[in-house]
Amino acid sequence: KLNAKKILEIGPGMCIGPALMKYFNKNNKFVLVDLKETMMIGYCFLKYFFPELKILLPQEFSGNLDFKKFDVLFIFPYQLKRLKNRSFDLATNSSSFQEMDLQVVNSYLNQINRLLKKNGIFSSLNSSPSRYFPDNRYENYKLKNLDIILKREFPFAQAISSIPKTFKHYLLLCKKK
Repeated sequence: KLNAKKILEIGPGMCIGPALMKYFNKNNKFVLVDLKETMMIGYCFLKYFFPELKILLPQEFSGNLDFKKFDVLFIFPYQLKRLKNRSFDLATNSSSFQEMDLQVVNSYLNQINRLLKKNGIFSSLNSSPSRYFPDNRYENYKLKNLDIILKREFPFAQAISSIPKTFKHYLLLCKKK
């Protein structure tokens, strides 16, 4: 139901999420933040299913977020600070915040807070607590200016996952004030 057109995803990995969103709404534009080790996998996946996509890579990003020139922009985490405030309708993260130190997660959340438009949505689907960082749990996220509108255990993820049952998958939805 969300009419998001400009989407920021932290850690898209293979880019299955952006591919699904693009399939259902051809007008969606994406900025995808990832590590160089996984970026090319996502690039190849998107190009295979959407050969017509105009994709820019991090070295092509001048700092000007001109959504008319691309469908997908891949950037490195350090390039987030170059994006203008309130540029996105939706920010999302699935299954990568759980792999990060809480300080790194909160740093990303600061950027998401800065980059989301008023009434924009932040969606997170992650294991809480993290298997690797015990203090990394939703309760410790710094969600300033973000109101939680839904927090729900996501049992389907648990059912198909090899993660021990003490770790729960949660879907967290927040709205920017």
